[in-house]
Amino acid sequence: MHCELCGKEIRRGYLIRIEGATLIACEDCAERGEIIRPVTERTSRRERVAPETVVEKDLVPVEHYGMLVRKAREQRGMKIEDVARRLGIPESTLRKIEEEKLVPPLDVARKLERFFNIQLYEEICVEYEETAERDEKPALTLGDVIKLRWKK
Repeated sequence: MHCELCGKEIRRGYLIRIEGATLIACEDCAERGEIIRPVTERTSRRERVAPETVVEKDLVPVEHYGMLVRKAREQRGMKIEDVARRLGIPESTLRKIEEEKLVPPLDVARKLERFFNIQLYEEICVEYEETAERDEKPALTLGDVIKLRWKK
């Protein structure tokens, strides 16, 4: 377990609250916030077992999504302004989607998919082996991002 403020490896830490954020901190950093309770490192079941294959599903936009929207709109003989008004989205957003300068947010994409009967997002599956590295240093801590200066 690592301190989420300075990154130091700790066996026993404290759950603290600093300006509304709840963090696990070492003894030195815990003094800087409101201590909620002590926490100790536990070995989870996942860390004790052999690596397992994890499958994650994710939604990604299809290739040439803008061209799909433009082609469907033109087949219906509609102007961008008409489609935007009917779907309740800004014209500029629809224009940027058609030019592929903006990936459509999921809610807008769903409206366009229903209206034009097209598919703008597809589901992909990513498989990877999960390893339980206990000595692995955390990727990034607050101490890496900001320069910590404590008031005395």
